[in-house]
Amino acid sequence: MRRSCRRNFMSMGLNSILVGNCYRDRFGAVFIVRKIENGQVTFVEHQKADLGGSSATQQTLPLTKFVQNLEEQVPCPQ
Repeated sequence: MRRSCRRNFMSMGLNSILVGNCYRDRFGAVFIVRKIENGQVTFVEHQKADLGGSSATQQTLPLTKFVQNLEEQVPCPQ
């Protein structure tokens, strides 16, 4: 029997996403949730910059799409 190298992955539930919390997706990106309203989540994606700093991009997506790749809640970046 051949085993798959893929990890068994399950996204987080819609009710587990809270404003002010940070989440990491299965690709390693970290997101800070700023607002959830009418099924839309506004969040900031934090990325490490090449020179040691960080950059942030704000986006809004349907909550159902936002949770698809999330793995876990994590401490927010400083």
